[in-house]
Amino acid sequence: MDFTSKAQDALGAAIRQAAADGHSEVTPAHLLHALLAQGEGIAVALLDTVGVNRPALDADVRAALSALP
Repeated sequence: MDFTSKAQDALGAAIRQAAADGHSEVTPAHLLHALLAQGEGIAVALLDTVGVNRPALDADVRAALSALP
């Protein structure tokens, strides 16, 4: 399966973050955090279009990640 360069970057960032945090698996929360951190791209544009409060979502994702074993 081919991924866009943005998708590849996000997946790589999610993997690195999971490893840095000592998590044994990469979760959807890791990927969402990486997508939000990009600050641009289709995922962020979609969230903005539907009116998602990105700072609040990012805070929720960070809380979920910090709760992982």
